[in-house]
Amino acid sequence: MSRDALGDTDGTIARLNSEIGRLAGETNRELSNLGLWSESVEKLEVIRVPLAATIDQYARGWENNDKTHRELSARLSNARDAICKMQAELERLTVKVGKVGEGDLAEVRARRDELWQLIRASAFDKTSTYEEAQKQSGSSAPLPDSFSENLRRSDEIADLRFTHVKDVAIHDRLTKELELAHSEQQSTERQLAELESAESKLRRRWISEWSGLGSEPFSPAEMREWLQSRQAILDRLEQRREKESEFRLLQERTLAASTQIEGCLKDLGSQTDSQPNSLGVLLKVAQTFAKQVDEERRMIADLRRQKQLLSVEKQRVKLGECETKLLDWYGKWSPFVKALLLPEGSTPTQVGQALAVFENVFGHLKEAESLQHRVKRIGDNIEDFESKASRLVATIDPSLSLAPQAAAAELHARFVETGKAETQRDTLEAQNAADELAIASCRSRAQGAAATLENLRELASSKDDRQLEITISQSEQKADKQGEYDRIAAGLIERNGVSDLRQIENEASGYELDVLRSEISQSEERRKSLQDEVFKTGSEYGRLLHEFERLEASEESALQAQRAEDALARIRPAIAQYLRLRIASEVLQQAIEAFREKHQGPVLNRASELFSRLTLRDHSGLTTGFGDDDKPVLVAVRQNGEPTQVEGLSDGTRDQLYLALRLAAIEHHVEVVAPCPVIFDDILINSDDARASAALQVISDLAKHTQVLFFTHHRRLTELGMKAGAQVIELEPLAAPSIA
Repeated sequence: MSRDALGDTDGTIARLNSEIGRLAGETNRELSNLGLWSESVEKLEVIRVPLAATIDQYARGWENNDKTHRELSARLSNARDAICKMQAELERLTVKVGKVGEGDLAEVRARRDELWQLIRASAFDKTSTYEEAQKQSGSSAPLPDSFSENLRRSDEIADLRFTHVKDVAIHDRLTKELELAHSEQQSTERQLAELESAESKLRRRWISEWSGLGSEPFSPAEMREWLQSRQAILDRLEQRREKESEFRLLQERTLAASTQIEGCLKDLGSQTDSQPNSLGVLLKVAQTFAKQVDEERRMIADLRRQKQLLSVEKQRVKLGECETKLLDWYGKWSPFVKALLLPEGSTPTQVGQALAVFENVFGHLKEAESLQHRVKRIGDNIEDFESKASRLVATIDPSLSLAPQAAAAELHARFVETGKAETQRDTLEAQNAADELAIASCRSRAQGAAATLENLRELASSKDDRQLEITISQSEQKADKQGEYDRIAAGLIERNGVSDLRQIENEASGYELDVLRSEISQSEERRKSLQDEVFKTGSEYGRLLHEFERLEASEESALQAQRAEDALARIRPAIAQYLRLRIASEVLQQAIEAFREKHQGPVLNRASELFSRLTLRDHSGLTTGFGDDDKPVLVAVRQNGEPTQVEGLSDGTRDQLYLALRLAAIEHHVEVVAPCPVIFDDILINSDDARASAALQVISDLAKHTQVLFFTHHRRLTELGMKAGAQVIELEPLAAPSIA
């Protein structure tokens, strides 16, 4: 019998050992290639990792943040490109038309007005010296030169804005768009900063999910692949453990078979080494022993043949000896036969055949033992599983009367549902917390809205919500009208190239609508007639040009030139006389203006004081400035220093301004010339009680210097006049004549 027939246990052991080494090498190689991990595979098996649903949730948040970041970055890049383009266009327009923006014009005009106030204070009002005014101007150039330069500059900018009105409008529009673009850029940068803060918080939460890893994790998508690689390593580790278990089992079975064969050989009388031998060695020893038995059988056959050749006696003697030896041999052989569970009379050939059968049986037994061991392990696992499943079912749901497999499937389904419910519960709890915060915020806003509503109701003097709704509706209508007004105002400012809307309103207020329509119609007719005149003039110009060319080529042209020279000689004295008269007129006008400026100062100062008293200090006084046509105008100054032209005042305030001017002029006349009676007739009908009392007090002060008569038919003004110290005289109404 060959060794292969007896089973290659050493080869199987070597194959299992090689497989275990291969799995260990692959596990170590994959473990070394696994990023973020430098510990043993056993620690890798027990670290805490997040669930797949948690990773998917973080992955969605990661993707949303990346998408939002890309959108904001693209928006920021577009805003920066737009700003660069608008700045380039602005620079081009600035090179073309210079600094002619609304801000530049307002700055130059403000500087011009400031210098004029300094000149007026030093030259006319005498409230400061020329040196003080020069110092306050902050300019090294003389004050008149600085004023002339700013006046020229304001006129130049206004002319440029008018000349390049289209480019100026584009320049102003680009300036506003550039401000909006900068605002959008800042808003986008703030959103990017908030997004980066949110990404940082998300990354910190993501790192906290991998606290057991010992290093900072990758992105959720990469960590999902990392978990797959980890699971592959753990699967190989489980395969290696199964191979090691099979290897130990085979070693145990090999040792048991070796012990059994060695015992059988000892029972058959074979001498073996005291040292433990492997199964292969024992099989060789058994084969050698079987050969010895075959040799003994052959010797017996030879002895039998020799016995036949000897004499009967000798043969008998030999037979007896042989029988004795045979008995001895059988005595020694029988234990081996019995050990092999064969009949006592079995020959060595039969024993060899039996051994061959035993070898096959042992092979099948080995396979059966392996299968039986696996079946036993499976049965033990099944029993353990059924026991654990029964205890788990009894603990979780005693009413669940199902087989362990069905109960396990049911529990697994419940576990999956519980996981989903747990995830949904966490989501709902987070949503509930957010809803509670929103509810608290809404309650706070509702309380604030209720308080605001109550304040609005008190401010609107509304008794109930319906009346407040009516007031709010009226306010919204007013806001809509205001919005429409602002839109129309913006259009007017852009079309007229003037930044001061009040100036446009003042110019427009001087026109009646019907008159304006009539003027527009007349202007249209005038434009058509002018076009006809242009055509006629063009034709006439062509005719005259042709006639001029004809005359220039004739002798008559020389005669006409001589006549022109004669006419020029005759009109030269007239031109000289005109120039003398024109210069005299200008000198006289300047003298008149100087006289007016000289006597205007005291009257204007007194009118400024009276105007402040009449308006209850709402206005600090009066001053002079320049209008858009660069002519001096009267300006009222509010308490906050804001100048307001006369057209921008209310009817009552305008009446008080005129009253202040008249009272100042009357006081100046009384002081300089002589007292004169003063008569007022219902001049306070547009004033409230407070301002009427102030006006009556001023009139009472005037009455101390001259006679004042104040006529009114308002009983309330009579009472206020009595409080101011006036003597009241009531006039009886005239009876209406009877009509026959």
